Amino acid sequence: MTPTNRYQKRSPNSQIPTAYNSVFSYRWLCHLVRDLLIVTASELYGDAIVTKKLARQSDWVAGILTVTNLINAASSFPLLLLTLIDFGIFGWLLAIAIELGLIKFSNWTGVVAIAYEARHKNWNGIGLAGVVLINIVQSFVGGVGTLILLDRPSLSDRLSEQLIQERVIVPQEKKIEALQIEPQQLTEAKNQCQNLEARLARTLPNSPERGSLFPQAYGSWQDYNLPLPQRSYSTSPVAQWPWCPKSSRLTEIYAENLTRAEEELEKLKAEIASLGNLNYLHSTLFDVYAQNFNENDEIKSSMRAMAIALDLFFSRLKNGEWAMLGLSLYVFILSVVTSGIAVGLIATHARREDVQMSWSEAAAEAFIEFLKQKRQERAFELDRVNSQKDIILTSSDRHNYSFNGKSDSQQ
Repeated sequence: MTPTNRYQKRSPNSQIPTAYNSVFSYRWLCHLVRDLLIVTASELYGDAIVTKKLARQSDWVAGILTVTNLINAASSFPLLLLTLIDFGIFGWLLAIAIELGLIKFSNWTGVVAIAYEARHKNWNGIGLAGVVLINIVQSFVGGVGTLILLDRPSLSDRLSEQLIQERVIVPQEKKIEALQIEPQQLTEAKNQCQNLEARLARTLPNSPERGSLFPQAYGSWQDYNLPLPQRSYSTSPVAQWPWCPKSSRLTEIYAENLTRAEEELEKLKAEIASLGNLNYLHSTLFDVYAQNFNENDEIKSSMRAMAIALDLFFSRLKNGEWAMLGLSLYVFILSVVTSGIAVGLIATHARREDVQMSWSEAAAEAFIEFLKQKRQERAFELDRVNSQKDIILTSSDRHNYSFNGKSDSQQ
């Protein structure tokens, strides 16, 4: 082995030991995580006057604020990830970066609401409002995110229900609405029949006018007394019939068409209920199914899935279908409760007298003056003690002189 000169200058490109690199990286990572995710107690009070009680209770507030923000972040991350997952690995990285930014922002707003209260009350109000708004939004987003993460089949069923409603049910309902509007031809026949019947009622039986009005209203006398299938005009188009039989027949046709459309709608609903929304869509409207779902019956578009989750969560919450929300309701309530506690503690902590005192410049100056005074008193006391020691020493010297019976000059 070639000996190494210990006085040899090291190369500027010499490698740092691997163990040192690992320790440095670990410490840097821990510092980064702590800075991003954790609220430290020292951020919640100043450095003027800090009691042990204030420091200990600030630890509690910082811990509660940190845990609350982490709960909100963990519950809202699935929704954010689903929104960006179509971008692949970039979507994952972007979702993580945004979530870390939101955590840091939430921590900052809590710190601003407390730390700057005594000096900048406007900042305190803005910070507290930010804490409230962020926690409200993240509580709802947390419930929706949990629903997306754990209840994908419900999202698929809800989307298939909407597609069936849009492509099948709504067109049939519009058809029924159109049939419920009385056709102009029927309205005209009714009006003409009523007009002719009124004129016939006013004419005498032997009046020549009656002979011209009756055929217009009912046809010939022979047809009037015969069943409808045996009448002379029964084989002709309905539009060519006398006004009163035409009105009756058009009314029957109108009612039959409306009844048939309503029966078709009920039949469709029964078929959908028996097959299920997804199966009906797959078997009846496969092109629509293939555009919106993959082979696992999951929604293809992440944006569409997010919109469906929002609609489903709020509709169930509004309609009182809380049992169907399951864990998403638990996460939502947990987020609301923890957020409420955190907001209340922040507002209360910011108004504490000792917290405001810790940020007071006047209190800091007074404390410094107090320390200076104490130092001066201490120095004066030390000078007085030293002077007393000198006096005691002089008395001792005199005692020694008397004891020996001679002075230095005599010796």
